[in-house]
Amino acid sequence: MARERRLFSEEFTREVSIKAANHTNAVSPKGRQWLLVPDHGLTGPGMTTLPVDATALSPGREGMRLEYRMQVATAGEVKIQTILAPTFKFQPGQGLRFAVSIDDEAPQIVDVHAVESEQHWSRIVSDGAATFTTTHKIDKPGAKTPKVWVVDPGLVVQKMVVNLGGTETDLSRAAGESSPAVSERYWH
Repeated sequence: MARERRLFSEEFTREVSIKAANHTNAVSPKGRQWLLVPDHGLTGPGMTTLPVDATALSPGREGMRLEYRMQVATAGEVKIQTILAPTFKFQPGQGLRFAVSIDDEAPQIVDVHAVESEQHWSRIVSDGAATFTTTHKIDKPGAKTPKVWVVDPGLVVQKMVVNLGGTETDLSRAAGESSPAVSERYWH
């Protein structure tokens, strides 16, 4: 049954849903490490970094990252929705940041706290997840490596959803749906 749902998700919605803990490679520089956070958030285990008080990193080449492998059948524009646990802005200045890329493209930096409204904070806390979308171009079909890069410590990655041209979905709303197909596709 679970296999059928996974095929449904990939074939009919043109989306690939990947739990953070299902990475194929976890890269970390000396003095830093990845930590599995069991049963965290809506998706099961999450991934975070140690030490939490470390300085910011620049994404790229040898930067700290989680890598995932996937096959794509077509070229074109894809959207990656990176789902994080809600994180309070606990440092002054800019918000906490992470980056996303596919293969060797330049990582796109995302400011988690770009929206500072109380309404936004209330929504992501009640949803148990904050979703951030980046857009990427795939030049040719085949094996691809989506990557989540660490810029600032203190974030917990829950999941990535790679949209290969399917319909846009409000993931935080989908998490609350009672339909097994929807909840299985995004959160399990």
